[in-house]
Amino acid sequence: MKRYLVAVLLFLPLQVFALNVPAAPQEYVLDQAEILSPEFETELIQKLTQLEEVTTAEIGVLTINTLEDEDLESYANEVFRTWGIGQNESDNGVLFLVVYEDRVARIEVGYGLEGRITDADSIAILNAIAIPYFKEGDYEMGINFSIDELTREIQAEADEYGFAQPLEEEEDSVFIASVVVGFIVYFMFVFISAIYASLKRDLRTRIQKFPILPILAFFLLLSVGNDWIAWVINVPFTLFLHKILSVSTFPKGRKRSGGGWWSSGGGSSSGGGFGGGGGFGGGSSGGGGASSSW
Repeated sequence: MKRYLVAVLLFLPLQVFALNVPAAPQEYVLDQAEILSPEFETELIQKLTQLEEVTTAEIGVLTINTLEDEDLESYANEVFRTWGIGQNESDNGVLFLVVYEDRVARIEVGYGLEGRITDADSIAILNAIAIPYFKEGDYEMGINFSIDELTREIQAEADEYGFAQPLEEEEDSVFIASVVVGFIVYFMFVFISAIYASLKRDLRTRIQKFPILPILAFFLLLSVGNDWIAWVINVPFTLFLHKILSVSTFPKGRKRSGGGWWSSGGGSSSGGGFGGGGGFGGGSSGGGGASSSW
């Protein structure tokens, strides 16, 4: 009896991991089934790279020929774990797996994204988007439009629709918001300057000791973030306002002490983030997702 149990225990790992999990690709996509053209792979990699730069989330795409009687969910989970899709601290990854000869597919979702990409979302993406194209033999379009939908889900804010605007529109809105904030701060400067000019001299002297202008300018620059165009517009504009207000702040004939308030400590670092060289960020799967067939 003991010999039988030992034999069973030794045999189980061979069954569980009978199908080798391929090493993680350097750039998100591994087409072992050879159903994708090089041109499409390049476009897909660019799309997934942009997604990670903007959101830090990662989507891995794997196509294989057959599972060789392996359980689909177990295999997808093992691929996800081995590749480490998503960031280690947030587990914000997704695996899109297509098994060509077995005619099955699965979306495996990292724990950090299960609140946005539910099991119901995953099965809807497969059945409504991917599978109809797969039935026609158009794997590229099935994968492409499914990735587009996953991207929208990942970018979505926690609102009733669960969808966010495209990346390009989001960048435009950030720029517009930065310029609007600049004009708001401008009118704040004008208002403060008018109030200041109406005050008595002794009160103005006390106010001069409080660095209101540098503080307001700091929040202005903080508001524009990493949008370099907004910096180009707002920084010179703020310096110009500082010069104008300084004339009214310090009466003629009185020498200002020290240098200006402006610091040259450099801007904030550029956004995004992965450290180059490809690969994934070390995330893990929470077991969520869905499977379908055609």
